[in-house]
Amino acid sequence: MTEQTYYRLDELQAMGITEGKLRYLLEQEQVTPAFFIHKERFIIGGYLNNKFVGFAVADYSGLVTIHKQLIPELLTKGKVSVKQVLLMQKERIRIIATAYPFQVKTPNRYIDSWKQTDLTKLDWQAYPALFMPTENVGVLHQLVDMLQGFGGRNLEKSFDFKGFIADAPNLELVVLSKELRITNICIWCTELEKKTLATQTNLEKPTSPIENLRAIDELIIMLLKDLPNHRPTELWEILKSDCKKSERKYDCNEILDEVDKSELTWSEGELLNTLKKKSFFNLVRILKQRAV
Repeated sequence: MTEQTYYRLDELQAMGITEGKLRYLLEQEQVTPAFFIHKERFIIGGYLNNKFVGFAVADYSGLVTIHKQLIPELLTKGKVSVKQVLLMQKERIRIIATAYPFQVKTPNRYIDSWKQTDLTKLDWQAYPALFMPTENVGVLHQLVDMLQGFGGRNLEKSFDFKGFIADAPNLELVVLSKELRITNICIWCTELEKKTLATQTNLEKPTSPIENLRAIDELIIMLLKDLPNHRPTELWEILKSDCKKSERKYDCNEILDEVDKSELTWSEGELLNTLKKKSFFNLVRILKQRAV
């Protein structure tokens, strides 16, 4: 069985780490925000005098992180658009080519220079990477083509198109931004294990019983003891029905505020909490051992 190396947000919530707590850890730079990228092609490189130098072309599927200056935007908007990231898992980098792959010369908008480099000789914690650019016809050339299409030869007589685009490049590099959302965040297990929070929630073994039970945990354990053969989806519907009753069978302390199709809202003291349906399913799996 492969050892788990990172947790997703729903797994963190199932272990008692709310999105609010995660935001606090990010604000304090106690954990690194990571996102899983499915197969993408990158230009991997480094920085010299704050300018990007390309090393190689590579395919990559794995965790990436963002530059620290983007974290406030991620926390404020819940998402961030990026053209560059940092690759975090060297063993998942597959080199495609080390030669410069474009007709567009350097320096250009995205790549200042190119230096073929053997990445196996670099022992970095993370590798700067630019999402693979495409070569498109230069913007000014596109504009001139459009104007000529509208005005034809008459317009050419009154405007020097050739002089207008004489110094403009025929081709330009274009990189499309990728959107990363906080709801898709991943956190390294090793980072959480270093925090006092880890010992409180027993994060080293995410499938083990939770030591510090919350009101919602106790309610789920009660359900599991009474209905041990029910599936998580059935337990969800039971809570949904129980929540609507004037006299509740399971939620005797009336901690449930609302249960709908995708999430439930519950209170503990003066705090109001939400639990996504998928997180509820994970929590049932974790607490099932406690109910035995």
